[in-house]
Amino acid sequence: PDGAVVLGSSAIEAVGSARRLRAGYPAIPWEDLPDTILLPGLANAHTHLSLTGLRNQIPLGSGYLDWLSRTTAAARDLGVEEIESAVTEGVEESLRLGTAAVGEITTRAEGTRLLEQNPALQARIFFEFLGVSETRGRRNFRSALTRALAMGGGSAVPGLSPHAPYSVWPALWEEMAVATREHGLPWSTHLAEPPGEEEFLARGTGPLRDYLEGLGVWDTSFPVPGVTGTQLIKAAGALGPQALLVHGVHLNPGDIQTIAASGANVCLCPRSNAFLGLPPPPVSELARASVPLALGTDSVASNRDLSVWAEIRAIQDLAPDLSGSRILEMATVAGFRALGFEAMG
Repeated sequence: PDGAVVLGSSAIEAVGSARRLRAGYPAIPWEDLPDTILLPGLANAHTHLSLTGLRNQIPLGSGYLDWLSRTTAAARDLGVEEIESAVTEGVEESLRLGTAAVGEITTRAEGTRLLEQNPALQARIFFEFLGVSETRGRRNFRSALTRALAMGGGSAVPGLSPHAPYSVWPALWEEMAVATREHGLPWSTHLAEPPGEEEFLARGTGPLRDYLEGLGVWDTSFPVPGVTGTQLIKAAGALGPQALLVHGVHLNPGDIQTIAASGANVCLCPRSNAFLGLPPPPVSELARASVPLALGTDSVASNRDLSVWAEIRAIQDLAPDLSGSRILEMATVAGFRALGFEAMG
């Protein structure tokens, strides 16, 4: 009540009571906004806007890996106009819901162009690469890095996204770490999301091995790391403040402490996890370890909508011990920081 914000030419100069600030800035014109809440724009730190057209299109009920296989196939078949329409719809929905920044995962240039051309929404575009064979993995990595470095300025800026520890040739994590440090690029990955990731990385067995074989992409020369995804990323020298780790529903206590010590960010997508029948993220454990936390919706292929407000409510349900101010920080300034928009933090 009686709150006020003083705006300078390019930044907020002061926040406080209207009475005090009116006295301190008598020459500035004032605008009254009754029945209004002023807050930083929301940050949706993990999106796939190019999949917005797949809303309610992917059947559920056969488990996470079946959903992933169907979604990957459907995405591969999308044409240029479908991608452009999906990104346009996703941007409009995001802005309508109060979102000011997104962390977009993409492999398609069509969606990238539309985000670069829309100054109303800040975007960190993470160019994704994957490949469990060395040849394919290196080719895709080089392509993603080339596209990231070719981006111009504006409201959209580049990043990299190795898809996940189970889907990227292990040596590429170190090469990615070197490249992102050299070029000052944030990076993001899906970590500890699917069931069986820890078993696959430890022994090369389990449902993820079966999934990769079923896709026809498994390479018998894949060097099984023998460690968790978090440990793999740390050993590669990639774990640090430039990292945005998404989901983390299967993180063990040791990995949470490793992430906390590194300063890496974690993006939680609780509604997507529930939609796919996955466990909830360890919200309270991550918060107690002082891990920087952001929120994301993931795509509407695994969620009802792109509402960060709904993610806030989901986090409140999962972690009633967290204060409202901490959750609001996750949805706003912490998300901007996680995307590398330091000026907004």
